[in-house]
Amino acid sequence: MIPMHSIRLFLIASILATLTLFNFIAALQGYQSSMEEADTLFDNQLSDIAVLVANLNTDSVDSDILLDNNLTFQVWEQNELLTASQFAPTDPINDIAAGFDYANFDGYRWRTLSYSVPDLDRRVIVAERSDLRFSLAENVVLESVFPILIGIPLVGILIWTIVSFGLR
Repeated sequence: MIPMHSIRLFLIASILATLTLFNFIAALQGYQSSMEEADTLFDNQLSDIAVLVANLNTDSVDSDILLDNNLTFQVWEQNELLTASQFAPTDPINDIAAGFDYANFDGYRWRTLSYSVPDLDRRVIVAERSDLRFSLAENVVLESVFPILIGIPLVGILIWTIVSFGLR
């Protein structure tokens, strides 16, 4: 006959291991999907900024527009830099191809968007620092995963109490 103590430990360990495994998988899946969603939101924001910058009247814009250190832009017409944010490089940030990409400059990795304005034969390049973007998204996501991690020990105590009470 198996002692009651062994059954209790087996039940508690099995239930907690299963619960921990499923919570870990759920938290990991939630983390990945939330990071993808945050990336999409940041890309949409970058796209909105590109449209705003594309509509600037470059004749009346000061050439040294100061933005946060996580954003920069350039406005090119043919091969001439019309205007740029204050700390933007003087060379094109990325290739002419329109769309999202990554570039390295100023000691950082940047998420870039090259946006063409066909009516004006103009190209706008906006860039956002990837490290700050990732850090902000990760902080938001981890705040949503944190309650799951805190809940596991509390559920463990509850399972211990229920199993012990049930085996009496």
